[in-house]
Amino acid sequence: MMDNIFPFSILPFMILIPLIGALCMARIDNSTNIKWVSIWSAAFVFALATALLLFLKDDFEATYSYYYFSFSINGLSMYFAEVMAFLTLLCTLIGRSEINEDIQKFYILVMLLESSTLMLFFISNILLFSCWLEVIVCVSYFLVRIFSGGSEYLAKQFIILFSGVILTIFGTAYIISITGAMEIHILADYTFSFTQELVFFIIFFTGLYCICGLFPAHMWIPDSYANAPAAVSVLLCGLVSLIGGFGMMTILIPIAKNIYLHWHSQISHVVFGSAVYFLLAAAIQKNLEHLLAYVFCANVAVSVVGIFSGRVEGVGGAAYHMMANSLVMAQLFIVTRAMTKTHGRDVPAIMQEKGIPAIAALPLLALLATPLLPFFNGEFFIIYSLLHKNYFFGIMLCVVVVLGTFLAIKAFGNCSYGVGEVKLRTDDFICLIPLMFLLLLMGLFPNGVVKSIGGVCGKFPFAKIAEGYGKSVHDR
Repeated sequence: MMDNIFPFSILPFMILIPLIGALCMARIDNSTNIKWVSIWSAAFVFALATALLLFLKDDFEATYSYYYFSFSINGLSMYFAEVMAFLTLLCTLIGRSEINEDIQKFYILVMLLESSTLMLFFISNILLFSCWLEVIVCVSYFLVRIFSGGSEYLAKQFIILFSGVILTIFGTAYIISITGAMEIHILADYTFSFTQELVFFIIFFTGLYCICGLFPAHMWIPDSYANAPAAVSVLLCGLVSLIGGFGMMTILIPIAKNIYLHWHSQISHVVFGSAVYFLLAAAIQKNLEHLLAYVFCANVAVSVVGIFSGRVEGVGGAAYHMMANSLVMAQLFIVTRAMTKTHGRDVPAIMQEKGIPAIAALPLLALLATPLLPFFNGEFFIIYSLLHKNYFFGIMLCVVVVLGTFLAIKAFGNCSYGVGEVKLRTDDFICLIPLMFLLLLMGLFPNGVVKSIGGVCGKFPFAKIAEGYGKSVHDR
């Protein structure tokens, strides 16, 4: 019993520390002190998340109630929270030298975003999930608006993200009106009619589709990533890559399991089309940051394809791929921001200058789906799941992965590493070194890093939602 209660005794501190830090920063005038309060708050949260992760057993899964709040901890939520806590810590470190105006606003928004994201990952109430999703969208919108400028893509971001939130709230209200229940585990066991599941699935999936930034809901992402500071881009990598997929795996599929069983193949085909579009769009980009943004969107689409592959291995590979996408693209955006300050944003000009820091070699190799690095592991499981069901579709996804590799080679293949005028700040190095270590750890020891998600070729314990119906219709 104590083993189940102990993680929930740590959880309130993880959620409250950023809020306490934000309250302290609101009363501090000195910018240096504000930065250090934010860094230490993020560091404490990351330390607690790591301690909790080390405590968890491979098959740990528990639910606990605090008054009106019900929390659930499992391998998926814990690893996603760990990645988000890590990216938040990187954001505070990068912002120390990058953010020179509206410092107080920036760090308060970052702390609010971290607390809200942790709540979303651990909450076991569908109504509160939708509420915290709205908070996250609002905070991220203000971060982009204040620190990136622009108006056209901000309007797109507002319309798309808030449309997604409104749809998830409508879907939540619809399902609660039928059952009167709000706890996700109760809703997952409820027997709905096919029509009820269909209505909920269409509304809720469309909302999460917008949050994920899949075609055509991606229009705000390239400009936002290109114009926002590196610290904001790092956070956006985690939010866009993790939150939408998390909602699909923990809420959408368990509640609308029959629709998932019947429609997962068709949905994976549609999302696959998004991945192809993003890579074709990336192929014609002349702006390096736009190119990376489209490659990032393509990887998000590949993750969603894995979620709707209809197999446990595909769902697990999707979770692994989402975490890898967040970390790899965060590292590339940090390096790219330093490159564009030196050489500009034009891809041919950067290739001609031949100046890329050597520290960028590892994330680029990861982006190329190099064996023993994270992207390869996630994509292997996804492709394996698709090949098991449909050889043609699996081969087509292989072609898409190869196309993404070609684009990365096109953008960076003619550049020399460790040569040129690109200079990284000390804070960038402080952030990139642990990122490189984590990428190597995830790639070389996937079973140890994601022990709660399962072994390399085994079954993923967190994907109990997929047991029995996560296999193909033919298997059943």
